[in-house]
Amino acid sequence: MSESEERDDQENGCSWDVQYFGLVAGGVTLLVLLGLAGVGARTLAAAPAPLTVQMFATQDGETVTYDVTLVNNTASDITRVFVAGLVPSGATFSRAVASPSGSWFRGFEAAGTAIQSAVWLSEKVPAGGRLGPFSYEVKVTGTMGLAHTWVHWQSPGDDSALSADVLARDYGLAFGRSYHRIHTVQLGLGCTTCHALGMEDVDAIFSRQDVSPQAPAPVDKGICLACHRTGPGPNLYGPGVP
Repeated sequence: MSESEERDDQENGCSWDVQYFGLVAGGVTLLVLLGLAGVGARTLAAAPAPLTVQMFATQDGETVTYDVTLVNNTASDITRVFVAGLVPSGATFSRAVASPSGSWFRGFEAAGTAIQSAVWLSEKVPAGGRLGPFSYEVKVTGTMGLAHTWVHWQSPGDDSALSADVLARDYGLAFGRSYHRIHTVQLGLGCTTCHALGMEDVDAIFSRQDVSPQAPAPVDKGICLACHRTGPGPNLYGPGVP
């Protein structure tokens, strides 16, 4: 890390030098995080860890938001924490959305490589507590790969943890989103098949606001349940899909 970078960290409330990570200066910092791209980090995840890394992805059109929360499973504070959320293939980094108290966004690092990541530094994850969310947005540019978050801390002990892989999907019933496309494009259903004019709210499964401003009327839950039911029935979504 250059002197100017160290000064930036100190100005943001960092009271330690990045040497506590056992890492070296500049772009090499993320190159050390080879676990983000390969087997090494997954080996770490296989062992019991004092820290659990939770990661979730939500997609709205071309924007995917990743939310990361750290859970301390020990009776001691986990301190001097480094958080790196991967920006997967098929996406470009847009911005950091949220940083929890005692944490600051260091930047988007290793751009254009397999380990390009949104990076934060945090003072601590409290004993038996949680820290989050660390949130960042990416823009979809192609077929998206898997994302995960790698976390390293200095004390107590020098250790790391990895989240499960996360794949963003454009789920949702709003106009143009995945579930809506399934019903309109793949199944060829017309608007009035599901949207029932003049029905009572008690019979509606989604209000106009829940679905989309373009919705002509609420959705009749009876129509939904005619297809979405337990037990044997027609497979409308293709082979291998329950």
